[in-house]
Amino acid sequence: MQYRHAAPWLLLGLGLLLGPRLLIAAEPAKPTDDIRDKIKAAGDAEKWNADLVYVFDYTDVTVKPSGLGVAKNHKLFKILRDGGIRSQAVQRFTFDPHTNRLDLISVRIHRADGTVEEIPLDNPIEQPQPASGIFWPTAQYLFTLPHLAIGDAVETQTEMTGFNVAYLGRDLEIEGSRDQEGSAALASAAKPPKSGPEAPARAANAAAQPSAEEPGFNNLNALGVPLEPPVPGHWHDEVHFWSGYPIIEKRYTVRVPKDKPLQAEVYNGELRSAVLFEGDQLVYTFEKTNIEPFKSEPSMESTPNVGTKLLCATLATWKEKARWLYEVSEPQFAWDDAIAAKVKEVIKDCKTDEEKYTALNHWVAENIRYAGTSRGMCEGYTVHRSIETFHDRCGVCKDKAGMLVTMLRVAGFDSYLTMTMARQRVDRVPADQFNHAVTCFRDKDGNLTLLDPTWMVKSRDNWSTLEPLQHVVYGIPEGKELSQSPYFPPEDCTVSWKGQTAISEDNELTGGLNFYSTGAPEGRLRRALAAYPADERHEVFEASFARISPVTKIGSLTCMDPVDFSEPLKLQATFGAEDFALGGGNKRYFKLPLLQTPLGDRTLMDLPGTYGLETRKYGVRLWATRLVKVDETVKLPPGWKVVESPKPVNIDGPSASLQFDIESTPGQVHYTCELRIKKWQIPPEEYANFKEVMEKFDELAGPVMVCELEGAHVER
Repeated sequence: MQYRHAAPWLLLGLGLLLGPRLLIAAEPAKPTDDIRDKIKAAGDAEKWNADLVYVFDYTDVTVKPSGLGVAKNHKLFKILRDGGIRSQAVQRFTFDPHTNRLDLISVRIHRADGTVEEIPLDNPIEQPQPASGIFWPTAQYLFTLPHLAIGDAVETQTEMTGFNVAYLGRDLEIEGSRDQEGSAALASAAKPPKSGPEAPARAANAAAQPSAEEPGFNNLNALGVPLEPPVPGHWHDEVHFWSGYPIIEKRYTVRVPKDKPLQAEVYNGELRSAVLFEGDQLVYTFEKTNIEPFKSEPSMESTPNVGTKLLCATLATWKEKARWLYEVSEPQFAWDDAIAAKVKEVIKDCKTDEEKYTALNHWVAENIRYAGTSRGMCEGYTVHRSIETFHDRCGVCKDKAGMLVTMLRVAGFDSYLTMTMARQRVDRVPADQFNHAVTCFRDKDGNLTLLDPTWMVKSRDNWSTLEPLQHVVYGIPEGKELSQSPYFPPEDCTVSWKGQTAISEDNELTGGLNFYSTGAPEGRLRRALAAYPADERHEVFEASFARISPVTKIGSLTCMDPVDFSEPLKLQATFGAEDFALGGGNKRYFKLPLLQTPLGDRTLMDLPGTYGLETRKYGVRLWATRLVKVDETVKLPPGWKVVESPKPVNIDGPSASLQFDIESTPGQVHYTCELRIKKWQIPPEEYANFKEVMEKFDELAGPVMVCELEGAHVER
């Protein structure tokens, strides 16, 4: 594709249609000697060992009295290797048209030979963002750059107007193929000028309607609708000072009215900061230099828990946020006769309050599909009307939670919406840090109980055992400060094998087992089984029993229906495997059969790979706590004498413990094994304990039993 400057008459025409901001894009500020010097001083791949380096990343936010923000971003990166050429060939701007408006000021390439190439901004490509489950009208705005070369640098300048909604799905993962936007100032709601037939009309409308709060301020979103921040008069942001690429200089500035001071706190590192007076504004500046690429670890805790970040907010307390949540959600919980009739039907056989709220939680979990549709600007922070959700039979977590709030109220419960951050810490500054919504109800003693209909699908957990000690904000009328969900001990996430097996003189294994599970591992297994028609579930069992031996054959198997929630999931099976014991002459070697954990590929699959590192800088993140119990008796043929077996184990620590006892008597071996994982997130200082326990557990599952054959039983 050939690139050239747009003709002056075309730019003039676009200026009349789209307003002065594209004239700015057409006539950007000239490159300065300072930028040229910075590019030169940035160095090369030998210095950074990276595909590219960010020379600088500056964001300057002005907060308006309404709570809207205007964020100016100026960014410059230098290509160091071929990987940078490939990853940056297309510049991508993601956006939500309802919550902001984005103006592109300039995109230019500083060539290695010193020339500067301006990229026309009048013909971008717009397409929907990839979507699955949540079908909100988010889009992406693409510019294909002329061919880049090593040593070239790309400079972008943008201005975004709008507000932040954490629920819209800020990307928190470390990116290696594109820049990880450090500032979330408006990133979760970034919207460039619309292309297509209606674009000029929208832009002209935006240019024609300045905000009443400030002369000349355009407060319209990309669709030409006046922007209304979620909490009127308040603003917040979460700014990440980490990246998948090195950053030489990153600076974040916030300008607020003097009567709207910020609460701000830096986590997981240090930033240089300043607070200055500038006219009628307070100016907060935070910066960091020479930021190394973030190096993640396998199965590590959430990056915002450990990466350097800044939180800032004008809201004073979480209690205020809780009251706001109550007020903005309350109108959505009205019900009609159809909802009332369904509640009556669902709880008609329930005798206790627990049976009632459990039945309603299950109904919402299984009957309101997870699929998101948009209601406009408020979509990211308000629930759909329950009457709509009931009719549509779909919604995202906030809508499912709202549906349960309404049905509980019909049943006589004092229920409310609750915000939480799934499996990630929420810090004390009341900036919006939530990505999940759940339900709570208050009993007659004033105690609050949490329910999660989104994570209860094919589960018996009213509040998921995947969500222990999770921060929550209860949307109750009087408000409440930041709280935590309950802890789940290992017993709440049990996986248990108990059985008898036998090895014959020709080395064949036969046996039977009783299996049951509760909590998070039970839910994982239920969902795996429910994904198959009943007559095809044998495929799951056959693949899993192959953990005992690749040639294991199941004789008989009885398993509960995965949607029978009356008790923990139980299974009984008989099985066999030829040539299970190995060896010749007077020696036989075999593994302890049930320590191979058939069905462990569904109930323990989060554990492998989490303890391979010698040391860890960051915590290990698992599904949940765990109690693994194995109790087995292995019958041996006459003349087989156990000469080697594992020693008893007794390891205990703050995060994990392992108890193993074994007894060999003539004709049999009996052992018990109990593994306890006490925390779903293992802190780095307790990793050595976790690693020791898990490696010993693996060792016990190896070929640990040695028998000698006596007398006539020795092979000739």
